[in-house]
Amino acid sequence: MAQSTTTQRGTYYISITGLKLISPFHYPKFAFYNAPTMKQANEAKGNIMAEGSYKNGIFHTLTVWEDRKAMTKFMVSGAHAEAIKMWKDVADQESSKVYGYESKEIPDWKKALEIWTANAKSPYRISNKTKERLVSNTSIHITKFLLLFLVPVLFFALRALLGTLLFLVTIFKHFDQDLCFSE
Repeated sequence: MAQSTTTQRGTYYISITGLKLISPFHYPKFAFYNAPTMKQANEAKGNIMAEGSYKNGIFHTLTVWEDRKAMTKFMVSGAHAEAIKMWKDVADQESSKVYGYESKEIPDWKKALEIWTANAKSPYRISNKTKERLVSNTSIHITKFLLLFLVPVLFFALRALLGTLLFLVTIFKHFDQDLCFSE
């Protein structure tokens, strides 16, 4: 699509997604889910357009729907529902984002990417409060690990050290007795 298109009919629902892979090694899994999902989108009731693009290391989709209800019905069914399940496995959570909005105009790719960059959010975005809780929980888990792992290790190390000291004291005691001269 070379330029934005305006409609006489009311509004469209526009969905713009971007997925950045955690690693290039995840591409086969992504591709396995992407092809049937794009086919499903193009054949879905209420879909006007479904295209994909790759820009700046991010796989994008631009889909246009008669309304949000048609997009939602597509999103939670078939190949797309399966693809959503693998999102967390392959997607860089900070860089992978989605944005949907109503518009009388279908954007071209340049405009769509501008809108996505300005407005998109991660569907799995973690709030600062959740991040703090995760850090706190991680600290708790590290503390538990240290207590459960290090305490026994330190106990056995201390026991070995005390055993060695007792052994040395016993040897020196006998060594001292052997050095005593009798008259």
